[in-house]
Amino acid sequence: MKKLTYLALAGLLTAAVSCNDQPEEDQGREIGKLHLSKSHLKPGDQVEIAYQRDGDSTEAPKAYAYYLVGSNYYPVDIELKDSSAKWMGKLQIPDSVQAVSFHFKRGEKWESNDKKGYVVALEDEENQPVAGAHASMGFFYAFQGERYNIKNDSAVAMISKQMESDEDFLNQNDARYGYLLNNEDSEKGQKFTESRIAYYESKDSLQAEDYSKLATFYRMHNERSKSDSITQLGIKNFPKSDLAKSDYQDKFYKTKGIANREKILAEFNEKVGEKDRTYEFMTYYLARDYAADKNYEKFYSYADSIENRQLRASLYNAVAWDLVTQDKDLEQAAEISEKSVALLKKVKDDPKEKSESYTKSQFEDDLDYNTRMFQDTHAFAEFKLGNKEKALEIMEEAYTDQISGEMTERYIQFLIANENYEKAQEKAEEILAQNRGTEKIKEYLKKSYIQNKGSEADFDTYLAGIEDRANENAKEELVDQMLDEEAPAFTMKDLEGNEITLADLKGKTVILDFWATWCGPCKRSFPGMKMAVEQYGNDENVEFLFVDTFEDMPDRKDKLSDFITENDYPFHVVIDQKTSETSNKYKTASDYAITGIPTKVIIGPDGKMKFKLVGYNGNNDQLLQEIGMMIELLEEPVSPQA
Repeated sequence: MKKLTYLALAGLLTAAVSCNDQPEEDQGREIGKLHLSKSHLKPGDQVEIAYQRDGDSTEAPKAYAYYLVGSNYYPVDIELKDSSAKWMGKLQIPDSVQAVSFHFKRGEKWESNDKKGYVVALEDEENQPVAGAHASMGFFYAFQGERYNIKNDSAVAMISKQMESDEDFLNQNDARYGYLLNNEDSEKGQKFTESRIAYYESKDSLQAEDYSKLATFYRMHNERSKSDSITQLGIKNFPKSDLAKSDYQDKFYKTKGIANREKILAEFNEKVGEKDRTYEFMTYYLARDYAADKNYEKFYSYADSIENRQLRASLYNAVAWDLVTQDKDLEQAAEISEKSVALLKKVKDDPKEKSESYTKSQFEDDLDYNTRMFQDTHAFAEFKLGNKEKALEIMEEAYTDQISGEMTERYIQFLIANENYEKAQEKAEEILAQNRGTEKIKEYLKKSYIQNKGSEADFDTYLAGIEDRANENAKEELVDQMLDEEAPAFTMKDLEGNEITLADLKGKTVILDFWATWCGPCKRSFPGMKMAVEQYGNDENVEFLFVDTFEDMPDRKDKLSDFITENDYPFHVVIDQKTSETSNKYKTASDYAITGIPTKVIIGPDGKMKFKLVGYNGNNDQLLQEIGMMIELLEEPVSPQA
């Protein structure tokens, strides 16, 4: 019995050892709100993802992944499905990928995981990062981080380490790295630039790409004449290179007159002979020139030679819009515009022109947005021709609650013109209640109301009720968007040379409007911003600063002053400067993670960023209302006097 007992015990111990030797089940990896089914992601893996649900939301956020390879990144959609408290999805990672970045967007807001993002290095069989993983992550942080509100202070160091150990990687990515390094650290950037100039100058012979890179590094080193000389030598030796194409495009852009531009295009066809993006750029503008000259035969001749259907559709729409807004050749405008819409619908059915920089859903969303814009142009042309039924039919197809203020106005106008007063009132009320209305839509609402009710009795009470709902909805949306992030300190000079600092404005609500004179949407928003400045001009607790950024031109201060004076804008303009002479980075815009303009940043009296509004929706009345509501929300409560 004793032997049996020992044997049984030995068996139990053996079994226990065997169980413990089995590999543990992979519990996956948690990163913020994201759970990955595998703790070590490898190239070629399929990974399941689970993303934490926000509250009681029934609509899945948009989800994307970027495959990172060297200094390049390729986006793909992730389809999320509902599963209790999580949104579930899958991703098949290609073998060539070095790292993956996951992104989740609800409405217009990217979820940034407290600015750390969801960027994951892929690993090899020993669970070590694959070669180049950290460098690819560094490039992504450096060039895409601001867009997604993520940051990694070690991004440059991640790239530098790979550069120092991998000569092939250095030679492939030196221009992008040089650009980045000059922006981040001028002294280190110039040393690197000098080393690359020496490298290319020492080569026995240069290829087309070498000439291009050497010209780039000369420009980084502020040696413009050498850059121009090496560019011309590269063009001479490689007349069909990208350098040559870029030179043709630059000459074409600077040249005025149809005949002169045609000569440049003819020379391009003779010496380069490629119907590429450069050819289509020049053809696009020649076609527009002929349309402006009312030579529609030549316009169509050039337009129809553009193979990219999206670009051709954009050309058709631009020309049609010019004609409609100028009340010229309206039949021609309607015909051209109809072609633009038909072309985009063909692209949607056959999306062979999708760029690698778009996911499938991003591409389709962009196509859908442009199609609606082009339909608006077509409807406007038909309406001006007196074809009001056709205009409304087109606009009914184009209408969504995402279209611009002007498009919305036209939709209600077309409903009234067709005596569809009930629907006009219904839609106008809906639009106003959603806080997307304008003064013109209020006028249309009143007109419809009178037609439907037989008089304007009680209209003011009716409108006040709608506006109360709109204000409540707008405030709820703004509270949901509210931030509480420390505002970076800034020091900038205004047009009179006065130094303006954030510290001097503490205790005030500060509205920073980032803009540039070349930015169309910025300038279109200025009438609304002018109304806001005039409305709050006497409020000593509110300060508007119009931050001119992303703009490098001779006599910049004088040109800005002229622009403000000519347009009679009561704006306090301050000038955002580059971080160094060799940098393309603007300090305040970079500190505030501004990736596109116009962008408005609202800083509360406590010195923290409270709101960040990107872009302009074409509705100045709504812009004024939003600014007012944000100021109201940030007002500090006043303590009663003792």
